[in-house]
Amino acid sequence: MHPKPAEPHLGASATYWFIVACLLILSGYSLLRAYTTAHTARVAVCAEEELRTLDLRVDEVMANAGRMTRIAATVLEEHSVPCTDLAGARLRLNWYRAPDNLSAAQVWRVSARVREPWGFQNPGGFDYERWLVANGFSGTGYVRHGQLRWREDASLRERTSARIMRAIEASGAARPGALAAIVVGHSGAVDRETWQLLRTTGTVHLFVVSGLHISLVMGLGVLGGRLASRIFLISGLPPGRPRLPVACSLASGAVYAWLAGGSVPTIRAYFMAVAVTLVWVAGRRLAPWPVFLLAITMVVGAMPLSVFTQGFYLSFAAVAVLVTFFSGLWPRPRWFTGLLLAQLALWIGMTPWVAAWVGEVPVGSGVANLVAVPVVSLVVVPAALLGAAVLPVDTWAAHTLLWVAGMVLDVLLDILRVLQGVHIAHVGPGMLAFTGSTTAAALVLARPQPFLLLLLAPLWLLWLLPGQLMPGPGEVRVTALDVGQGSAVLVDTHKHRLVYDTGARYASGFDLGEAVVVPALAATGSRQVDALLISHGDNDHAGGAGAIRDRLPVARTLVHEDCRAGLSWTWDGVKFSVVYPGRAVRASGNNQLSCVLAVDAPGGRTLLTGDIDRSVEIAILDVLPAGIDVLLVPHHGSRSSSSVPFIAHTKPRFALISAGRGNAYGHPHATVVERYLKRGSAVCVTAQRGALQWYSRQPQRIRSWRNELPTFLNGAPGGEEGCSKTVSVRQVPLD
Repeated sequence: MHPKPAEPHLGASATYWFIVACLLILSGYSLLRAYTTAHTARVAVCAEEELRTLDLRVDEVMANAGRMTRIAATVLEEHSVPCTDLAGARLRLNWYRAPDNLSAAQVWRVSARVREPWGFQNPGGFDYERWLVANGFSGTGYVRHGQLRWREDASLRERTSARIMRAIEASGAARPGALAAIVVGHSGAVDRETWQLLRTTGTVHLFVVSGLHISLVMGLGVLGGRLASRIFLISGLPPGRPRLPVACSLASGAVYAWLAGGSVPTIRAYFMAVAVTLVWVAGRRLAPWPVFLLAITMVVGAMPLSVFTQGFYLSFAAVAVLVTFFSGLWPRPRWFTGLLLAQLALWIGMTPWVAAWVGEVPVGSGVANLVAVPVVSLVVVPAALLGAAVLPVDTWAAHTLLWVAGMVLDVLLDILRVLQGVHIAHVGPGMLAFTGSTTAAALVLARPQPFLLLLLAPLWLLWLLPGQLMPGPGEVRVTALDVGQGSAVLVDTHKHRLVYDTGARYASGFDLGEAVVVPALAATGSRQVDALLISHGDNDHAGGAGAIRDRLPVARTLVHEDCRAGLSWTWDGVKFSVVYPGRAVRASGNNQLSCVLAVDAPGGRTLLTGDIDRSVEIAILDVLPAGIDVLLVPHHGSRSSSSVPFIAHTKPRFALISAGRGNAYGHPHATVVERYLKRGSAVCVTAQRGALQWYSRQPQRIRSWRNELPTFLNGAPGGEEGCSKTVSVRQVPLD
């Protein structure tokens, strides 16, 4: 028998609870400070269409994709005369056909267009805008051209990082990008295919410098300090008790965090490790939860914007899961059994969090991490870091160690590919489902009994439910997604789903079908697509179709050649009718052959028009339904469409315009917006309001996914005043 030791305590009970209360107050204050800091961190950029002349210091060359290079840079001085001065702002810029000699520490005078942080706002998917704010970027944009002014003296960290990366390349390591991410935190060097593999196996945390790596390095520092203490004792010098191991641990962790660039995950992990170390040094048997609160307070106090990152919540949730599970487990398991139990606990506790925050759940992550964590911890990281450490002394030894680390990493990634297909592609639970599943997980982890696991399993599985349920019988829901300069619309009935257009796929590999449409489908209902209808073949309407067919079951695909007037069907009491083009139609381009779809439900009518122009509008007036509730405005609000007779006939209650912010075409055009407003339509543009949703149950309202709340809430469904009937055309932002 192993008697369970007394519960940790800190002196008197009153003292303990006083400390907990103080930490809670400090944590709350730090969170409040984070929310207020987010507003001051954003640069309100005016006149975004104008080129600005800036002196930039290149902080980091983040990624190269074909002819496009992405950089992080700090504005030293602005030479144009705008309404806002960008001096001191940190920007994330794209540079097409960038010079080959572009590198960190260079100062360039550039002509650039700069925007304030902005990203698509949709149900599900990645919130790019929040990510920008969380990582300290005050704006984005692109460089038109630039001239090298001078090169500043690179910092010690930049010189060290560059030397290590050159050594990785020279070593012939099989995975130089992944090694660079582990050693110096250069995650931009990891190729897109590898990132996809890591996401679908739940092993991304192994290839960004985070808690695992910091803890490992600090543990090695403790071992080194103990060895040094023994040497000092043998030589007759005082060993200093635990002070030297602690000092070595803190110093090694700080050096590694510095070398990795001091990213948000790195500093967060280091502060948590420091909090645990300080408690250990104090020699108090302190319960883990005050330490947990202390770590949160330290992280948020030092980096307020970190609360806007997914990693902040996922990492602290992971620690909370392990503390909850192992605190109630006695006797303590052996290391291998503990590793197995830890993976099981993380799978139970973290799956709802990953489903809610990331939206892509790797079901095989437990097995993948069971293989990957020991390999990366015991072989890859020690070999790679030791290779970097001996580089100034012995180049051959450094290259050998780096080569070994790369070889082992290559084998590991091959093993992970076997598990890549074992995952649920996308999920998007709502708040109620998330609360229920996390509550079930907490109860199971606090009392790990088999019968409790079986009893609470149905509650835990709520994370599989989407954030929105499907409409009722006879009802229809229409969601115009925010896909920039393009089109993608979800039309849902009680048991069926139709996707009308899919957004674009770009030469860089960025695919709006994968990044926006698939997550939105997972977050709003069934993953089964009953019909995928492509209005016409232009990239901004059809580019994402392949990703949708690859990721989700699609029962039927209708390309524009299949769309012919007279084709109709009924789903759950809702009628779908193709009203154009007819079989005898001859047109000069894709736009004029766009498939026009009418959706009639007892609660209202919807008309989806693709990119038809004025001539087609006039030609089909006789077959178009009158009195439309929701109109997807033709051709993104172009001047070539939305004729006066067409608007007068359809009389749309809501005119939804799918257009990109600051697009080069000037969509929607001011005269088009004015026409709709004069006819009494409420005009709403995805570039301004994000995704727009209309429900026949409440036909008088539009739901908007972009709102005036702080950035950290922008991804959630917001206010329902997304369209306006009273705004004059001069007041309507047309970018």
